[in-house]
Parts: sequence; structure tokens; C-alpha cells
Amino acid sequence: MLEVIQRPVLEVAESLQGVLLYLDAGAGEIAQTTLGLPFLLGLGVSHVCSLELASSEDGAYPQLSTGSPPTRLAIFTTQLLTDVHPHVLKAVLAHPHVSHVSVFCSVSEHAHACQAATALGVEAYREYAELLREQVYRARGSQHAAGSHPRGPSGGGAAGTGGPGGADGGGSPLSVRVSFLPLLASCLDAGCFVLPAGAAAARRAVAGGLAAGLGPADAPGSDAAAEGEGGSGGLSLAAHALLALSAAMGVARPEPFPIGPVSALIAAELASLPSLPVSPAAAAAATPSAAGGAPSLALVLIDRSLDAAMPALHSDHPWEAVLGEAARRQAAAAVEAAGAGAGMGTEGPKARRGQAGAAAQGSAQVLWRPLDLRVGLPGAEPVPLDLPWREAPPAASSASASSSDPLSYNQLSYDQYGVDLLDPADRTAVARVEAVAGKPRKDALAALRRALKEALRAEKLAPAVRSKAGAVTAAELRGLAEGLLAAPGAGVRQRSVAALGLAVAEALGGPAAEAAEAAAGLGRSVLAALAGGSGADGGGGDAAAQVLLDALAAARHGHSLLHVGHVLDVLPAVYSAAPDSHPQSDSASTAGAAAAAPPNCPFSPPQAAEVQRALQEAVLECPAPLEQLAGRLPSDLVAALAARRGQLAAATAAAPSEEAVRRRCGAALDGLTSSLSYLAGARGRMRDLKKVTHLDVFAENHGAVNAIVRQVVRRVLQRAELSDWQLQAQPAGGGLVRGLLGGLMGASRALVGAGRGGGAGPHPADFGTVIVFVVGGLSPAEVREARAEVEEHVGSKPRVVLGGTSLLLPQDLVFQLSSRQTA
Repeated sequence: MLEVIQRPVLEVAESLQGVLLYLDAGAGEIAQTTLGLPFLLGLGVSHVCSLELASSEDGAYPQLSTGSPPTRLAIFTTQLLTDVHPHVLKAVLAHPHVSHVSVFCSVSEHAHACQAATALGVEAYREYAELLREQVYRARGSQHAAGSHPRGPSGGGAAGTGGPGGADGGGSPLSVRVSFLPLLASCLDAGCFVLPAGAAAARRAVAGGLAAGLGPADAPGSDAAAEGEGGSGGLSLAAHALLALSAAMGVARPEPFPIGPVSALIAAELASLPSLPVSPAAAAAATPSAAGGAPSLALVLIDRSLDAAMPALHSDHPWEAVLGEAARRQAAAAVEAAGAGAGMGTEGPKARRGQAGAAAQGSAQVLWRPLDLRVGLPGAEPVPLDLPWREAPPAASSASASSSDPLSYNQLSYDQYGVDLLDPADRTAVARVEAVAGKPRKDALAALRRALKEALRAEKLAPAVRSKAGAVTAAELRGLAEGLLAAPGAGVRQRSVAALGLAVAEALGGPAAEAAEAAAGLGRSVLAALAGGSGADGGGGDAAAQVLLDALAAARHGHSLLHVGHVLDVLPAVYSAAPDSHPQSDSASTAGAAAAAPPNCPFSPPQAAEVQRALQEAVLECPAPLEQLAGRLPSDLVAALAARRGQLAAATAAAPSEEAVRRRCGAALDGLTSSLSYLAGARGRMRDLKKVTHLDVFAENHGAVNAIVRQVVRRVLQRAELSDWQLQAQPAGGGLVRGLLGGLMGASRALVGAGRGGGAGPHPADFGTVIVFVVGGLSPAEVREARAEVEEHVGSKPRVVLGGTSLLLPQDLVFQLSSRQTA
């Protein structure tokens, strides 16, 4: 997958020679994880800068190296042109001598035209180029009249590329070119990817008031449908992104296999979109089909709501611990930014989004966390970050922020020095991360120790510690890593593996490791209570509720390593796994108890009320909101709770009242409960994939989770039938052309299926490559589960690639559900 994203950039390398390159937030995330700064500089660009933080100082380095200010700009953006326009305009105006601007957008012209909220049509790129030229001409003319900028060069622009009257009025002739660049994914390794959090395809994917895949699909009469955007305009962008990704992989059109209502909407949109051209290089690198024919691609789409148990449970795996540390840094920065704003804690995410500007025209924004694969090097010389991808803007400018800013983790600052754990330009580093992240704990630690020793041998250094038989310890990893850093040259050449070793050692030996183990034990206890309970008065649900109440009581009194954040994390697992513990029963008593309980709630009414009350009190009395609640509840609420305890440096006299904090807390927990109720009933219509927990006959793994991703991969590899595919999904009300195309495509698929025998249609195993994409996010544990299934399969098999809207940790799932967008 790394080559899939890098190849289109190489194809435009000639246009990047000597340019000042700007990356927006999504493109910066891709550059960090998938391209790499050496890759971009190797293309000949003069400097790489952040688009959101564009200023005239960005041209200082090119001017020092060439002796003249930059005259050419290139911009990589993953957002809609209408959303990113304020930043593009600011970047161009910051450099008065610029005469050539190339905008490379990962959202196609057709995708722009499908968004009713945008003012761009089927020729979106040409229309935007004209708009940008006109506005730059007017702005430069006014600046020249005011004498604020020196006059730019009078020539060098293409004919007809300047504003009205050419260079009259003091404006420089400006040539603008807008083109499509499928910069679509952040790769975790060679076989796993997620959408960048700053990209339009991820930010606008909303269905049923929640991030797509976590809630129900939009109703036909919803506002999005009324605006002509189908079930959801954001889902249309996701479909366009997946179609472009397929073309970048060498296949003009994927065959969708949706599981879940939101996935069915995306598949229906995919069926109605025209195919994209495939470049010869992408076609040559594509994987042939299973039968040795032309390259083909199956796209399995899975709604996250069908299995929230696996991503909600903590794990003692070192990779999750490293990612958790990065997530905590990001969450703390988001809370600090929220606390620095006016009216701290008095407004929810919906209100802040409404104040962000009119450019988005009411479009919803999803609150995904940017992927951060950087860690610090304790005890070593600090290594500055190459790029401040998400440096926080000044608090005074927050009120005038544009519509592209209101991410929950908005414009996060990487204040701490750090190094990349994943170097996309180094195949050895990529394989190392894949081995550590994709193997069980024991094998992952052994692979990391082996990598550290190989690095020491390559540098001709002796290990500082001796390895012993048995489990790999944190002290051993730390000693090996510090031995690399002690040698000046080796510390620079091997900083990636040294940073990974130190990060894992800190995760294994720090206090957070014991808390993570306690959280994992809480998850196992809750699932065991759910699976082991029976009876008509709540049964397993009430037993699980009692486990949660005991954990909350211990957390409030400081009697265990658990805190209220861990209880919040496990709630999605309780609701998602509860249906497995309550099989259908015809008894009148069971039916009466179900009727009395809240809809889709695993607890009886008294226990549900008690859990809700205890949870709210534990949140309000949380002794360390920044450490225990940041990244789990909305940032404004956490900032208000931290301000009450004097733990927020940005706290001001505008801190909210106690009543306002209680009201905001109640609203967040009510939104969480409402979202969880949908999870409890999401698998009601499933047949083959209805259960996500399983029991060992010896009760050694009572209530363990059998991830739906692994179940799907197993059925694909075994060519097993699956009645939960929703192959009949077609766009509703798509018009005559879409209807005819859909009918022809359906007929052709039926003929192909009949030719294969059985008339059941194609199977994912018949394709050369299978992408299993989780709409709503993919967890690291599911990646390991799926890869274990692929490794255990014997015989021929297609190439399996894993993908998702984002990389999910337990706190991320709770944050998405508690930040539900309500009217």
C-alpha cells in the first residue's frame, strides 16, 4: 500500500521541481506515515510547509538557498476546495512574487459536483482556478494600492492567466492549475491503511448523527437527502475515495460486498459512479485475479456498529500501549486548546462547529484523531520534528477560524520532540513495525529484541545487557536501545528502532502498564458476567452492571488502578456483546422484563438508572480529568472539569458554573447512552455473523470476543457462503441514467455468477485482492486477529488488505459515541 500512495506523487514529480510545497492537515498526516520528508525533498521541492500555518516566513529557506523569493507554489490538499480555499488564498498572498500555483486535490471533480453544499460543478477544477485567480488579483491590487507589498514581477505568466486587465492595479499575473492527485490513505504498514483524519472523506462521513458506521443510516427524508446528496453527502465522498484508491491499485472498479446499512449506502454510491482511468504503472503493479486473469479487487465493507466489543477492550499488547501514549498527548493538547477559548465548557461541539464559518454551509464534521506515530527519546539529545504538522493556532484567532478547523483534536501541537516510529522510506523499518504491531505479545517482543540486536551488530556495538531465556523484559529492551543511542553516529542512523525499543520499554515498565492490565481485566470480568448470567430479572446484564458499579466505587475511593475512564471504555463492549448473552426466549417472564427495560439496554431499569447515576458522579468527582477523561469525553467538558480542580493552565475567569458543568456532563452521557443503545441492537438482522463472543467448552475464555473482521476474513479465505452480504444494494431515486446503469450492472453480475455455477454471484475469494474496510474505524487488535487468520490458512488465497476510517483505540470509540451530534 505504501507504493500505491507514493506512485501518483512520483508521476507529478516533474511539476514539483523547485516549488515551495504546502500540505494541508490530511496530506501532512499522509506525508508523515506514508511518504516521508526525504521522499518529498527528493522530488526537488525547495521546502515543505503546513498549509494551515502558511506565512511569508515559509519562503525564507528557499530564498537563502536560491537567492530569490519563491515564484512557484504547489499545494497538496485532501479537503474539498471550497473548505480549504481560505488557507490556499492565505498561502498565495503570503508570497507576493508567486506567479504559478499548482493545486493537487485528492477529491475529484465528480465528487465536488456530488456535494450540494459546494458551489462547484462538474468542471470544479476550472471553476476554482478562475475563482482563485480573481481573488488573488483583487487582493494583490488592494495591497499594492495600500503600499503593503512590493510590486511583483511584470511578466512570466501564461496568456490569459492574470486577473482582469493583466497586471494592472499592481497584481502579478498568476497561473493556476488544479489537478487530481489520489493522496488517499495513511499506511500503518504495507498491508494496512486508514483515511487521514483531516481528509474530507473522513471528516464528512456522518450518518444518523454519528460517525459513519457507528450509528444508523440517514433516513430517506433527512436533510442530506433533501439537499440531493443521497443518504449522506459525506458517504458519497467516502465512496469516491474508495473508487480512486481502487484505480490507484490498478483496478478501474471494485466489486463491493457490504455488511451493514451504512456500508450498503456506500456500496450503492459506488455502483453509480463512473469508473476512473488506471495509469499504466498502476495496472502493471496490480495483483492478478485468483484464476490468473486480469487484476480484480473485492471491497468488503463492514459497519463498525456490528462489533464494537473488540475495539472497546483494552489489551496488554505493547503496540497498543505505545499508541495510547501518543493518543494521550493529543487529547491533552485538545483539552488545553478548548480551555483557552472563551466560554469554556458552555458550548457543545455542535455549537462550535456552527460558529466556524459559513463556507461549510452546515455540513457535519466527524471528530477523528489524527494518526500519530511519533515518540520521544528520553535521556537523549532532543531531535526536533521536521514539520509542525498541527501546531495549535493562537487562542485569539480561534473565533475567526475557517470551516476546515473544527476537528475535535483541532490543529494539535507536537510540542514535544520526537522521532518517527515508522519510516516509510525504509523497508526494514516498515517490516519491523509490522512485526511488532501484527504479532502476539510474546512474538512481538521477541521480534523487537532481535531488531535491536541486529542494529547493534550493524553498528559493530556490543549489547549493554545480556539476554536470558524466557520473556523479554522492559529493562533488556531499554538497555539495548540506550546502547544504540550512546554512540553518536549510531544514534542518528538507528534512531527509529531505538525509539521503538525505548517506547515499548516505557510502556511495559511504566505505571500505565499496570493500569492497562487492570482495564483489560475489567473487560474480561464484564464479558464473563454477561455470558454467565441467566434468568428473567436481568441475568447477565445485571451481573455486568454490578461489576461496573463495583469498579466505579473502587475508582472513586482510589482503591484500585482502575479509573472512571476505564469504565467508560468498556461500555461499548457491554452493549455490543449483550445480545449474545440473551438468546431469544418464549417465556412470558422474559418477555415482560424485556418490555420493561429501556430499548436495547443490557441492564434492567433499576440497574440502568444506578449505572447512569454512578457514572455521572464519578465523572464529576474525577480527581484527574486530564489524565483519565481527555480523549474520552468532549474536550470542552474535560477542560471545564479540569478548570474546577485548578489543573488547567489556560483556565480563566470565564470558567463555567457548577450547574453548567453538571448540565454539560449529563448531555454528554445521555448522548453516549443513546449511541450505545443502537450498538446493542445493530446485529439484530444478522444471521451468519450475529455472535461476536464465543465460549470455550472448558470455560477458559468465558465470553471471549470473536472479532467480526476475523470472521469475515475466515469466510473469504474458506470461500464460505455468507448470507449477510447485501449485494442487492442499489441507489434509490438515482434517476434514469443511474437506474439503467444499475440494471445493466446487475444483469451482468447475475450472468457472471450463473457462469460460475449456483447463480449466487461472485465471491470475494475469486478476486486477486480483497480489501476489508471497516466503516467507523479499525482497531490494532483486529489487525492482529485478521492477519493470524491469513497466516493460518493453508492453500491458495487472495491478497488481503485491511483498512478503516481511522485507527481506533478504546478511548477513541467512547469519544465518538459521547460526541454524538444532536439537533
